[in-house]
Amino acid sequence: MHVHVGDNYGFPTCNHTVAANCQGFTQPFLSFAPHTDLMGIAVQARTLYLTSFMGKGAKGPGGEVFTLRLGSSVLKPLLTGFVAPVVGLGLNHGYVYVGELTGQVFRVRV
Repeated sequence: MHVHVGDNYGFPTCNHTVAANCQGFTQPFLSFAPHTDLMGIAVQARTLYLTSFMGKGAKGPGGEVFTLRLGSSVLKPLLTGFVAPVVGLGLNHGYVYVGELTGQVFRVRV
């Protein structure tokens, strides 16, 4: 997974809803289901932490937190079971902090 100087992902012309609009643009290494809505991204020790507003594929009722190892294309669930959408993510001193639309903030050691 690398971004190179001059890469053009086509935004806003190419959003991958119409394949013909994306010809000639750099292809993403990973695509998410429609309405997954990533709300936060953080990286620590070659691992990406991603929050999804309504969960994978927007299934709801709450969001989820996934991990993605750099160089991989496999999302792994880290936190699930939220009662509301997830709207924030932070990493600090070995903890993941996740904010839920209810106003609650959760902390988990990783």
